[in-house]
Amino acid sequence: MQKLQIGLIVIVSTLYINLAEAQNYYVKALGGYGFRIPGETYLSDPDRKYSFYSLGKGIHFGAGAGYQFNKTIGAELYFNHIISNDHIVSFRWDENSYYKRPTNSNMWQLMPAFTLSNKLSEKCSFVSGFGPIIGIGRKFIQHEEFYLDNKKIWEEEMRFTGSTPFGAFAYLEFNYDFSNKLYAIAQFRISALSYTPLKGEIIKYERNGVDKLDSLPINIRYREYSENYHVETSNPNVPSRYPFTSYNYSNISLQIGVGYRFIKTEENGQSSNVKKKKKKKRR
Repeated sequence: MQKLQIGLIVIVSTLYINLAEAQNYYVKALGGYGFRIPGETYLSDPDRKYSFYSLGKGIHFGAGAGYQFNKTIGAELYFNHIISNDHIVSFRWDENSYYKRPTNSNMWQLMPAFTLSNKLSEKCSFVSGFGPIIGIGRKFIQHEEFYLDNKKIWEEEMRFTGSTPFGAFAYLEFNYDFSNKLYAIAQFRISALSYTPLKGEIIKYERNGVDKLDSLPINIRYREYSENYHVETSNPNVPSRYPFTSYNYSNISLQIGVGYRFIKTEENGQSSNVKKKKKKKRR
């Protein structure tokens, strides 16, 4: 995974270094908000509520670069970052005690795309794009708290790692040109992605405000996930084993931003032609 990330960084760095001399390249930066794809909410009993969630719901922002092969067809490479806190389970044990478990995530996504452009007028155009999503970096933490008589009894945080999430996305983009080079962007994007961790580790554990992390046995502090259906937690000297659990990142996002095209203007082209003619006359 580290080799993949290093290779991608080298490729993108090389692309950006050569943009200044390119004529058909462009860069863009976007920011906005992702919404969960609508789903059902239901009650299993009067005190427990579970709802459809998406860790793709939250703040989105990123930047990328692309190349236009002709007026219609292009390709781009985009990096997107999601900051989310949407998966929350809570319920009451009785009238005096309750439990809640929010999950928050920070994920970087690599999004290569094939694009199609359609010019609507002199200043307006539509661009559609689609491609795969690769989660290349993430900070995925599940937080748990238990309260008794409105007093926090214990609190813990578990960090999940391992595996590379894959998915797909498509977008529709409206561009408005301020000039031949600078333009505004309004984008609608739909993404389908899930993440299945391989390992879990408790990184915070407190009881009545006192740090008890070092007192936890290995089978409580560490988890490993596999296709094995049976849960194994009995041996205190090895990590507990659990079946795979997938976390949803699918979302619909609305974003705005700006783009910049690295193209030669007509004035530059005319001035270069004049210079060439002058050189010929001198000869």
